[in-house]
Amino acid sequence: MIRCLLAVLALAGVAHADGGDWERIADRDGVVIERRGVEGSSVREVRVTTRASLPPAAIMATLWKHEEYVEFVPYLKRLDVLRDDGDVRLIYEQIHVPLVKDRDVTLRIRRTFSPEGTAVVYTVRTDAGGLLPAWIVNTAQKDVSVQLVRAMLERARHDNR
Repeated sequence: MIRCLLAVLALAGVAHADGGDWERIADRDGVVIERRGVEGSSVREVRVTTRASLPPAAIMATLWKHEEYVEFVPYLKRLDVLRDDGDVRLIYEQIHVPLVKDRDVTLRIRRTFSPEGTAVVYTVRTDAGGLLPAWIVNTAQKDVSVQLVRAMLERARHDNR
């Protein structure tokens, strides 16, 4: 059972203001992947940043359609919005994880965006619990985060044709 997952989706046209010890670990076809340690945990926080040609409002409209995620988000089997407070949602997900049991996830998602911005930023930290070694969680979290950002942007392009 995944005990805690925090995700933040943001669209902004300015540099990141947090400056919090992010280490750049990869740049894959215009997608920058960074990580940083989290006090008291061997699981790292991951941040994926890229640019998009779509208007921020169009991207955010797609990102905020959680009921459609099961149609295009990799590994997602089920999603229920448990609470909606406007720009913050509490979401339950069931995720198919290859080689181990499926995971139940509770997410708190916060949306922020700047109408003139084109940078897409996705930040996540997962505590998978159980017997999964941190290096497996860290590797999977990095790879799945990139897949998720790409799937979201592809869906936004599809929605705005």
